[in-house]
Amino acid sequence: MDNSKKDIKNVSQSSNNVTSIQRKDISEDGFEPRRLRYLRKKHDIKVDQIIKHIGVARSTYTGYEQGHRIPPSKTINKLAELLHTTPNYLCGYTDFEENLDNEDLQAILNSMNLKWGNKQLTDSEKLQIANVINGLLQSVPK
Repeated sequence: MDNSKKDIKNVSQSSNNVTSIQRKDISEDGFEPRRLRYLRKKHDIKVDQIIKHIGVARSTYTGYEQGHRIPPSKTINKLAELLHTTPNYLCGYTDFEENLDNEDLQAILNSMNLKWGNKQLTDSEKLQIANVINGLLQSVPK
């Protein structure tokens, strides 16, 4: 192989490396494209329905799903609403796929053997904890 062909091959390989690095950075930058695709398929929602709901071109949405683009926060909120999840789940900040309401939190807390020090928490104390957690979750902008 002559030198010019080697140079072209090296440029092509480094271009591919840059693309994969950019994709990695995008997914680490607060948006999880795999979760978007997973939820779309889970809820059997067509791409056309999504692009109509969020008001973007098909190519833009495809870029979101493939990790080439990061949607703005307003779009992430619309996607979360349509996909019955939270923006935090789509961004990888939580592994809870769906919104938890106060009853869900209370059920989780009741199923746990929670103690403060060596003292078992009462149902009333668990309810208070659920209310605090719910208040914190409500204070996070959607």
